Amino acid sequence: MYRFIFFFLILMSCGTTPYFDPAKAKQEILKLEAAQRTYHLTKNARLFTDLFSDHFLSINKGFVDSPARSQSFGKFDTYFKESNIVKWDDRVEPVIRFSDDGSIAYVAVQKQVILKIPGANGTFRNDTTDFAWLTIYKKTGNDWRIDCVVSTNK
Repeated sequence: MYRFIFFFLILMSCGTTPYFDPAKAKQEILKLEAAQRTYHLTKNARLFTDLFSDHFLSINKGFVDSPARSQSFGKFDTYFKESNIVKWDDRVEPVIRFSDDGSIAYVAVQKQVILKIPGANGTFRNDTTDFAWLTIYKKTGNDWRIDCVVSTNK
């Protein structure tokens, strides 16, 4: 009897991997992607940068940077205040992949961004840029956070 209890306790102490539901996780990631669009169009730098992890990494224009959240906020707050975003839309459906244990996700997007730029004599022109980027999400507890963004544009 003691052998059975001992064996049972050993099995219990090994632990198990929590169940990972890829369909549910994909919906959570898609909601975060939609939230980013909303935050860009409503110029909400606070809610946008609140999505970043504490160890957020940005890879862009040949540089690797790990800005503090306050620096990211300042950068995006200035960008949003100075920009009139007309369009911030996926050109194709995002590619979403997950680590085997469901703790990491990456999303590859092709996005078209159109800004309305003031021109001469009170006129405006549209500035269109096509981007491709990879967002890496890390799950901490029950929340997904943006851990890294690698961005490029045409």
